[in-house]
Amino acid sequence: MPNIEKEIHDFQTAELGEEVRGSLVALARKLNDVVEQGVAQAASLQQSIATANQKIQSLQTLSGQAQAIKDHVDEVNEEIDAKLVNASNVVPDVTALKQWRAAIEDGDTRVPYAKAQADQPTSLVDAMNEEG
Repeated sequence: MPNIEKEIHDFQTAELGEEVRGSLVALARKLNDVVEQGVAQAASLQQSIATANQKIQSLQTLSGQAQAIKDHVDEVNEEIDAKLVNASNVVPDVTALKQWRAAIEDGDTRVPYAKAQADQPTSLVDAMNEEG
């Protein structure tokens, strides 16, 4: 609050009409200046509030986007985990691979799956030999 004691004192001690008018004008100008400063500060505060609200909205949007990205990453990680589990179920036993390698080195062209089913031909050549 501005100090208007001087203007009030001048108004109270004015004796002539010109002094009274002058003190009233000075008091009115000082009050007007204070009101204009208050209005300017209020406008500045409103602008600051509007800017803060825009930033809050931007942060909320970014937060939503970040959550969507996190959810997607979680889904991808779950898919990778599932594929790793499936891949570990598909990888053949090392012993079976060694047996297959030894069979190939011995000239056997049948796949390991068919070796377990020895009664069935594993290639067209084997099928023809059995008919033959």
